[in-house]
Amino acid sequence: MKRLVLTLALALAGLPGLALADQSSPNLIDLFDRLLQAPDVEAARPIEQSIWQTWLDHQDEDARLEVQRSHETFSEGNPYIAVAILDKVIAKHPDWAEAWNRRATYYYMLGLYDRSIADVQHVLELEPNHFGALAGLGAIYIALGEDDKALRYYEKALHIHPNMQAAQHQVEVLRERMGPAI
Repeated sequence: MKRLVLTLALALAGLPGLALADQSSPNLIDLFDRLLQAPDVEAARPIEQSIWQTWLDHQDEDARLEVQRSHETFSEGNPYIAVAILDKVIAKHPDWAEAWNRRATYYYMLGLYDRSIADVQHVLELEPNHFGALAGLGAIYIALGEDDKALRYYEKALHIHPNMQAAQHQVEVLRERMGPAI
């Protein structure tokens, strides 16, 4: 699961940005509606990518470049430097949900679950529909052995993105593991 989260986080950093958008973009309303209506994974994939691109973009080009640099730094095996880079981005742009989400992912990969949870909670304050952050909480709670909380967050992610395969899989695994008492 950690590898899946890392792969997702690292893949996202390479997506090209849209024109000066972020979690406050009015385009997100339409994208989330389309995501809910997508009949299958293939139909949902380009919509999901557009949402991620919107979240990753920011009006401050230097901030976007720093997030990209944090990705490269993390990929090169320097996770604490990557976190420090994001600390600076977040200090300058505390309203950019995706910077918080990226740092939460790095904290998760480092096993710093309390810090990751705190950052994800901040992401969700800024962008309540952040299905990636919700699924991230699911992964954290699995790592902490709290399957009931994990299930709840994966189900919340699926409420926003019904075709999210990783969340679908985790819900199946968790329900099977937890048994019929659910």
